[in-house]
Amino acid sequence: MTIQHRDGTVEFRFYRGQAGQVFLLGDFTDWDARKVLMKPDGDGWWLCRVRLGPGVYQFQYDAEGQRFLDYAAFGLELGPFGWNSVVYVAGLDRRSSSGPSAGGIGSGSRIGTSARGPASRQTADRSSKDLTLV
Repeated sequence: MTIQHRDGTVEFRFYRGQAGQVFLLGDFTDWDARKVLMKPDGDGWWLCRVRLGPGVYQFQYDAEGQRFLDYAAFGLELGPFGWNSVVYVAGLDRRSSSGPSAGGIGSGSRIGTSARGPASRQTADRSSKDLTLV
């Protein structure tokens, strides 16, 4: 599950009850499976918050060396090595923001496209040097 907060951070939440550790990886980490360690949040949930610039990002979770998709995110896209979850980070307009926004089944995304559709897809700079953990 992903949630974009008004302060510009994106919260990633993942359930894996028996995992000893869980990592977040994606094009914003250069697919480095050890760069972003998630923190246990109780009852099997794992959590991390990162600051990402506006754009569309692909990601996965790694629990004990096994990769998982997030079906509650903004959709799925086919990457060069298989399917990935997608998070869409909107540009922030604090005047119209009434709270966090979450992706999911009702967010209008389709498998194989971004939340904005393939024709209007705008990808963000994928450089991990701009990744900020919060």
